[in-house]
Amino acid sequence: MNLNLAPIDEAYLKDKVEEGYYINMAEAIRDAIRRMREMDERSGSRNFHDAIMKGERQIANGQYKPYTPALFEEIQRNADLKVAEGAKLNGEATGG
Repeated sequence: MNLNLAPIDEAYLKDKVEEGYYINMAEAIRDAIRRMREMDERSGSRNFHDAIMKGERQIANGQYKPYTPALFEEIQRNADLKVAEGAKLNGEATGG
């Protein structure tokens, strides 16, 4: 695999290698990729955990509706209306 970096990025990585942070450019790039993966994993699991905790709090407070086919249809109608109005959906259920 060949990699073309912008001159400013290449200079930055070369400086990091010369300063002793990395043995070579490949190690620096691997570290950057590893850090990006870690950020993605933390972000994804954090969002999932937050959504679960929000649901748990709502259930504990009695803020829920039993799931029925009618509720599914209501959620679908609300989502369709929001899309028709130009809203971007965020993945949360919007049952009303």
